[in-house]
Amino acid sequence: MQLIVNGYPRSGTTWLCHLLADALHCPLGGFYDGLASDTPPEHLEREAEWVVYKSHASPLALRMRADSRIVYILRDPRNALLSGMRNWGLEDILGALLHQRLIMQYSRFPALHGMSWSAHVELWLKYAHARVRYEDLVADTEAVLGGLCRSMELPASKDSVAAAIGAYPPRPAISDWHDAFADKHNAAADAMWGAAFDTLGYVRGGMNGRHDRSR
Repeated sequence: MQLIVNGYPRSGTTWLCHLLADALHCPLGGFYDGLASDTPPEHLEREAEWVVYKSHASPLALRMRADSRIVYILRDPRNALLSGMRNWGLEDILGALLHQRLIMQYSRFPALHGMSWSAHVELWLKYAHARVRYEDLVADTEAVLGGLCRSMELPASKDSVAAAIGAYPPRPAISDWHDAFADKHNAAADAMWGAAFDTLGYVRGGMNGRHDRSR
């Protein structure tokens, strides 16, 4: 059976794939459908009911089998963007905000079909069998990973969950939007994603309680 971890780029998909593959002691099949290549298959010698795959594709591009199950991992797009900028050597936050769909699509992920973060999230939350917030997974990895396995009736024991976390522990973010974003960046992010922030429980930038930073 196929367990596909989907999320917008830089949202923790690779980490969650490794956690699940180790917790289930199953193969990691790499990118589903061969739509990208930065996560090669691993542990193909493992014999198990499940195979874990990674995907960033939109629902328009992903060809799923009847036995496929989707876990969607959700991350604050401001921190996902900062992670992408660091990974791809970009420095202009405002430019990255205004062109984030092009950056994500044409840098490495054409299967996104040019989708913005909010469109990707909105569509996948209709189709996913389960969802995980990256921030919650970082804050309490054992509880969130264990709860995910139980809710999806995945054959992972408490010991295997703990061992997976030992092999792939959470890493603190190098930068956070609260510190990196000035007022103009917050205004741009709120204009693009404010409605989704409200729905999903992410605070808008204009409400972060920080002092004025208009640089």
